[in-house]
Amino acid sequence: MIGGGEQGAPRVLVAEDNPTVQSLLRLHLDNRGFQSVFVDNGLQALQSFSGGGYDAILMDCNMPEMDGLEATRLIRKND
Repeated sequence: MIGGGEQGAPRVLVAEDNPTVQSLLRLHLDNRGFQSVFVDNGLQALQSFSGGGYDAILMDCNMPEMDGLEATRLIRKND
């Protein structure tokens, strides 16, 4: 398992617009002790990431507002 920060459980940002996939990922991440934050598109992912504190990001490629590829480019550019 990925080591968590000072807070204990590793924090994962999940950008996924499909509610069914969100539910499945939430179930698996929760069962493995991760603290997960879910957003519906790349723009929300970018805004949430700017708050910091994530150990990993799971990013869907095809989402409304801003796709995952563009969000990933911007996150890498600003990190």
